Amino acid sequence: MPFEIWRCVGPLAEGAAIEDLARVPSIGDQIERQTAALALYASPDRMAATLLHKFPSLAGTISRKVLTWSMWR
Repeated sequence: MPFEIWRCVGPLAEGAAIEDLARVPSIGDQIERQTAALALYASPDRMAATLLHKFPSLAGTISRKVLTWSMWR
């Protein structure tokens, strides 16, 4: 799946979609892991933040603005 899809999904992801997103950082390649983490960060669902913190290095790079969507423009 093209990683760009996660950019569109993140702000709308809730419920079961959050669980799907949360699997990607465990199984995807580096770009998929990073973009899925950005999508979790963008989600309004509280569970997304909880799941994102299971990947502390990704969560940290996002909070420090090291990892952003602008990296792929």
